[in-house]
Formats: sequence, C-alpha cells, structure tokens
Amino acid sequence: MKKFIITLLIIGLLPCMAVADEIPVPLNANVALLCDMHTGRVLCEKNGSKTINASNLTKIMTAIVVISQNKATEMTKINPTTLRALPTGATTNGLIANEQVSTTDLLYMMLLHNADDAAAVLAEHVAGSTEKFVVMMNASAKQLGTEQTHFVNVHGFYDEAQTTTARDLARIASHAMQLPVFAAIVAKQTYQVPPSNLYNKPRYLSNDNMLVNHFKITSGENFFYSSAVGIKTSYNKTSGFSIVSAINKKNQSYLTILADYAANSLKSAMYMDAKRLSEYGITGYVNKQLTAQGAFADEVQVKYASDGKRLLLLTEKELEVLLPKTYDAKLITKQPIYATPLKAPLNKGQVVGVLQYAYNNQPLGQVNLVTSQAVKYSLIATIFSPFQKIFHSRLIRFLGVAFAIILIFLYFRIKENTRRKRMMSKRRNRVLKSDKYRGGHEG
Repeated sequence: MKKFIITLLIIGLLPCMAVADEIPVPLNANVALLCDMHTGRVLCEKNGSKTINASNLTKIMTAIVVISQNKATEMTKINPTTLRALPTGATTNGLIANEQVSTTDLLYMMLLHNADDAAAVLAEHVAGSTEKFVVMMNASAKQLGTEQTHFVNVHGFYDEAQTTTARDLARIASHAMQLPVFAAIVAKQTYQVPPSNLYNKPRYLSNDNMLVNHFKITSGENFFYSSAVGIKTSYNKTSGFSIVSAINKKNQSYLTILADYAANSLKSAMYMDAKRLSEYGITGYVNKQLTAQGAFADEVQVKYASDGKRLLLLTEKELEVLLPKTYDAKLITKQPIYATPLKAPLNKGQVVGVLQYAYNNQPLGQVNLVTSQAVKYSLIATIFSPFQKIFHSRLIRFLGVAFAIILIFLYFRIKENTRRKRMMSKRRNRVLKSDKYRGGHEG
C-alpha cells in the first residue's frame, strides 16, 4: 500500500514537471508562468525554474500549514517575546502583547495586509516556535512537490536563503486555492477585525492585491480586474515586485506568477503583466472534459478472486483540463497505471490505480481508478495461484502445444494402424474362406 501511495504521489507531480511552451506575449517580468489552477499544469512560462526570492509570498505557505493543522478558528494570546523577535522594518498590524485574537483574524491580517507580526504569532500558536514552524513549512512544501523551495522564516522578510521558483509557487498556490478558508480570505476586498481585550476599536483591512480590490489605487491608477479571485502580492527593496494571481472566467481557472522585475520597475508594470498574461490564457485556451465521473476506464483480472471474473474499473471523478483552442484530439492519450497487481479482497469504490492523460506526450492530469464492485477472497484460488503462473508461462504453453501435437499424431497413427490391421484381417479371412471353398470343391 505504501509503495502504491508513493507511486501515485510521483505520478501526481508529472503535470508540473512537463515541458511548457514559452509565453508568446511581451512582459516586463523576467520570470513569468501561466498554469491551470485546478491541476497545477504549467501552460506556458518564462524562466519558470529560475531561483527567485520567496519574499512575502512565503505567507501563502504559512497559511497552508496553519489551515492544514485545523488551527484556523482558534483564539490565541500574543506572546510579548514573539513581537520583540520581529526583525527591524517588519510590516505589522499593531498587535499588542497579551492581546487575544482569533487565528482567523490573524490569517486575514497576514494575507490581506501582509502583516509579519500576524505570521509570527500564527507560527508560534501552531508549532510552539517559529523555528519549528519553518520545519513544518519545508516539509509541507516537499509534500507538494517543490524542488527548489527553501524557507528560513515564516513571514518572508528578506533573507537570501529564502528561495523558490515560479514552478514551485504554482504547486504551492494551486494547493492553497483548493483550501476553502484560504480562497475565501484572498478573495476579500476588505475585512474588519473586531475589537479585542486590549484594542477597543475595529481594525480595518484592505487587500493589497489591486487586481482583487477596486478600492485600491496606485499613482492614480486602478488595476481592478473583475476576473481576479486572489491571491497575494509581494515587494521588498532587494527582490522587488512579485505576484501570484488567480483568475476565474468562462469556467476557466488560471494562476499567473510574475517576479524578477528590474530595480526601477513600477508596481503598475506588475499589474499590467498580470492582466496581459491572464487575458492570453482566457482567449488562448478552452476547457476539455477528459472523463466524466464513474466512466468505464479499464478491465482487469484480480488475483485470489472467488469468482475469477475480470473486474471493471471506473473513474472516481470528472477530469477537466485546459487545452489550446487549436488542440488536436488525436494527440490526447490515456494510460491506466497500477503500483501492484490487484488482489482480493477489494471493496466497492476502492482506489486501486490512476488513469493518466497526456497531450502530445506531455502529462495533462490524472484521475483515480476505483472498483465497480466488491471482490471476495478465495482460499482455493490462492492455493492454485502458483500453478496458474506455471500454466501461464511461455515454456509451459509451448510444451503443452507440443505435447498436444504429439498426442494428435499418436492418435492418428494408432487409428491408421488399427485401420490397416482391420483391413489385413479382412483380407486374411477372405483368403481363408477362399481356400476352404476350394478344398471342399475338390473333394
């Protein structure tokens, strides 16, 4: 079972590992990537594997760990030591020592207002210390399939060792947007934090992501984009601007990732790039359903099954992907994959493999394969199973065919000999009768 799970995990990373097309539209960013938000499959990229600083986009991973630990709805008391440990110049939301705040409000502060103090408080609440939380972040990042991501702090305050790539961010962000709590937060334009035991006024938060927040204006410009549904922006003097944005339009969902801007770049360049790349995705790709839920996928033999019949396998859920508008349906292929041969007993609806799809030999996505019915275990089938291997071997089959030919040859040889003996016996009888007749006539 462990081998099967590991195999499925490796297979699940294939869409992100595929070779992607180059981005055909002009961009200011030196690093850019467009991917299918649902599957994480990279559609096109520009330096997608180049190492960049994770900066404030680190907070996406921080939120994932908090939410995955089921800590998103608890109350926490702010440790004075946590606030004192923040680096000079850290972004804060004015949290007070010994203040009691909900982790939900802290997530809003961290993701909408980029609050470093909220990130540190969340980390200590979940793991007991920011150091232990960083270990959890790196472990979670590896589980998501990142290859060049490394975290050294929980808030993304600049550290040259805090690194990632656009491809790794695609994995992280696509997972984050599948978490309902996370997706709801980053889609908010504004949020009001209620008064606490030490702060008697509401705190008003405004989403820093101008694609989502039409109230935000920079240099007299409004970059609100009605199709944007998240997720996070970032800036520091050393690494510059970067953004991960989520777009949903015409039932198509994309992630755009932009980073590595020139030192003199303006924030407006980042937002214009995000819109331009998003529009390219919306106009250049279409949704394609590869399979419906419960569709027939394969028919297999199950070892040790009581009835010995072949088992039908079905798709666990629907699979829909984005393909270029000019895609060739003949280039879509599918392949069922199993970690080990199927053995009884099996429950109905049990996951036993995956059905992997590819387009032009590049992975598209996959869906689990489940059993159409339960399969009972048979002791008799188990006992005779070793003999079945012998009977099914090529050598035995060859010898069996040869033996059958020999038997057939012997059968016809014996039959022919019997026929000849019978004919000779008839001749002998006729001769004897003839001699007897002659002898009687002469007497």
